[in-house]
Amino acid sequence: MRAHALPRPMVFSVLLFCLFFAAGSAWAYLPSPERIYRAMAAANKADGRDGAIQLKLKLQIGDRPGVATAELISHPSGLARIELRAAGGLVERHLLQGDTVTVSRNGQLVENPRTFLPPLFLLQAQSGPLVLSILESLSVDVESWGLTPCGETDCLLIGDPDQAIARPDPPPLRGLDAWAARRAEPPTSAPEEDAAENDAGLRAQDLEGEPAASARVWVERGRYEVRGYADGYGVEIRLGPLAQFGPLQVPAWIQIEEKDRAPARLEVVAAERVNAPGAAFTQEWLFAPAPGPAVQNP
Repeated sequence: MRAHALPRPMVFSVLLFCLFFAAGSAWAYLPSPERIYRAMAAANKADGRDGAIQLKLKLQIGDRPGVATAELISHPSGLARIELRAAGGLVERHLLQGDTVTVSRNGQLVENPRTFLPPLFLLQAQSGPLVLSILESLSVDVESWGLTPCGETDCLLIGDPDQAIARPDPPPLRGLDAWAARRAEPPTSAPEEDAAENDAGLRAQDLEGEPAASARVWVERGRYEVRGYADGYGVEIRLGPLAQFGPLQVPAWIQIEEKDRAPARLEVVAAERVNAPGAAFTQEWLFAPAPGPAVQNP
């Protein structure tokens, strides 16, 4: 039987259909963001991390193991602290309050410190809306979703527009729906108003400087466990596989990479749930010569 070539217009139409179908299928391959946020919160609860937790750690910097021991306490509300103890009596403390991290070393304020407090409260969020709120507070572009290799599995990548899967356009509105949409449209502004708004936007951008790069979060598909975070300013955090400590599951290690600095690795040697009152996260603890307020086991 002799094959017949398709006319060029038909070939072009088929190609467009395939491209549209592929984009739509790729997006359909991902659960809805709301469902993912709920699944992340459910994983946090199932792993026992939906309350305050305390981690005992060993710090390695570059190829130097045993640089310090550390105790990290993280609360689902976003409060966190870590105390590192090294040879020679050195004590360094990092305190997270809101979006501010303050660091002291032997009671003195430290300028330009290293990053040792990852946003573990994302792994403690107790609901889908709280997961979304935390992502937004970390400056993650929650409208950008993609898929990327993640070790031996795949990860959902949140916040990277360059790797985001384009959402298919919705079908055109028809009949009464189209009429209602037109009625709901705001009146068009005058050209001079648009120009004024554009000028104001340019002036604001000039005053604020270059916008920060978007932060990113990696979430393992299937398990919905957070595997990594990048803040958009040169700090990237990788979380190891889950380790079991009684009823609690936490990453076995935390790798922190900063630009122009040797990578730091925090190995988890013990973990437990604790009662952490607000008094455990204060400036008094940060600069106190002695250990701060006690954190009791529940």
